[in-house]
Amino acid sequence: MTDADADSAPETESKQAWSMPRKVPNKRVCAFLVDMFCLVVIEVVLALILVETFWILDVAYLLIRDAMFEGASIGKSLVGLRVLNAAGKPCTLLQSILRNVIFLLPLTVFIEYIVMRSSWRERRLGDFVAKTSVIDLHPERSERLFLSISIALVIFFAILAGLYYKS
Repeated sequence: MTDADADSAPETESKQAWSMPRKVPNKRVCAFLVDMFCLVVIEVVLALILVETFWILDVAYLLIRDAMFEGASIGKSLVGLRVLNAAGKPCTLLQSILRNVIFLLPLTVFIEYIVMRSSWRERRLGDFVAKTSVIDLHPERSERLFLSISIALVIFFAILAGLYYKS
């Protein structure tokens, strides 16, 4: 997004948030991991009721998750983040699909993290494609807390993967 695009957004707090640099990588990672936890729960529940095509619901959630609750996935809602478009409005269904379709490719989560960390406004490739930006609704919340939660979720996923591959 160019400075001209930011200037064309309505004069709101959202526009101010859009143009401000952000330092919320731990919150974004935490929100992503919470969303992945939700997918695991969905998979377990659907596997228990023997629905064999549950992966379709996983893909659907992954793609549309940021348009669900006023521009926030379940993880972003819990962490206090919101995805906005250039007009300062919550991201649309199409923008959610555009910003998340890249996650269907293997290992892109790591590329997206590197791009987000190196971008001045901490936007990832999906944000550039969809013309969106993530804002922090609660900047007073400590990044360290979300780093700790992220580490706990990664350990949980590692244990889960170990149990799955052991059996």
